Amino acid sequence: MLRTKRSKINGVDDDGFIAELAEGISKYFINKYGEIDPEVIAVENGITFSYGDYGDCFDGMLEFKNGKFHIYINNYGFPKSDRTKFTFAHEIAHFYISEHASALINGQAPAHSSFTGFKSDNIIERQADHFAANLLMPKNLLLRVYRRKRKFEFETIIEIMKKFGVSQLAALYRVFILDLHPLLIVKSKDEKIIGHPMRNQGFYYKLNSKEKLPEDSLAYKYFKNNLKSIKTKKLWAMDWFDVDNNKEVYEHCIYYDSLNTVYSIIWTE
Repeated sequence: MLRTKRSKINGVDDDGFIAELAEGISKYFINKYGEIDPEVIAVENGITFSYGDYGDCFDGMLEFKNGKFHIYINNYGFPKSDRTKFTFAHEIAHFYISEHASALINGQAPAHSSFTGFKSDNIIERQADHFAANLLMPKNLLLRVYRRKRKFEFETIIEIMKKFGVSQLAALYRVFILDLHPLLIVKSKDEKIIGHPMRNQGFYYKLNSKEKLPEDSLAYKYFKNNLKSIKTKKLWAMDWFDVDNNKEVYEHCIYYDSLNTVYSIIWTE
């Protein structure tokens, strides 16, 4: 079994601690096996696991029973995929992050069911997603892929997705959190912006509206006309933002039909 110390998360440095923890584990397994495989990590830690179709109950679940951990992975009736790989890494996070695991061990929480892939606003789920992203996409290896192109474009996200076997959204959030390029991520549903758009350092434009999507945006056309684009679109900044100049911005969308939800990724050159 891999002997990795699980330390308690504290203060405002949760993300930094989680990143350091995940990358340390990633380095260990890359050095030993040449790759990151959540199944191998589970085996080395004495964690059993199983795949199955659990409907819409959860993406993954970590259970502590009879002194042992078990991970359930929802494959929704399909073979293993990038989605199940990230879900597995997410559940591994609940094992390694001491506060999450201790709640299960001490009976303070029931079996931990999760919806993964940065879709949940729950802090526990966000921490586990952050761990999974750092585990599967170590910074030094990701930068090698990112720096192949001289400027940011969404194709870079696709290359990262393929290289590390993760979803588009997971690859996007990894680049976003690392502040590799100024980005804004806007989540929308039923033609309206929901929640607080996420901006990393360097993206300073202010949205025209906290709720309405620009009528020329890809997201709006998806909801209004059921049009789904796989290409990046060039727009005027004034379409989205409170500016009066003719600067151009770019929008690329990730669509989740089953959730009637769109993520718009916006950036400038």
